[in-house]
Amino acid sequence: MGFAKLLWSELQTAMHDLIREPEDIIAQRTYDLVFHALDYIAEHGSIELDWTSESVAKVPDLTQWPPTTESS
Repeated sequence: MGFAKLLWSELQTAMHDLIREPEDIIAQRTYDLVFHALDYIAEHGSIELDWTSESVAKVPDLTQWPPTTESS
């Protein structure tokens, strides 16, 4: 819940102070979460990752939720 709490706090501040659009914050922090996860996996995981910030930046925006499966 740490990510959600940090994001919610930043969104509340931004909306109160009219600093940034909420969509901009959500997009930026989502990419930050991906980088954090990839860094953690690369450092602590048992799989080898070959990625760069450029390769992550090439991932297209998610414009609709993927279909759910029975297990999710």
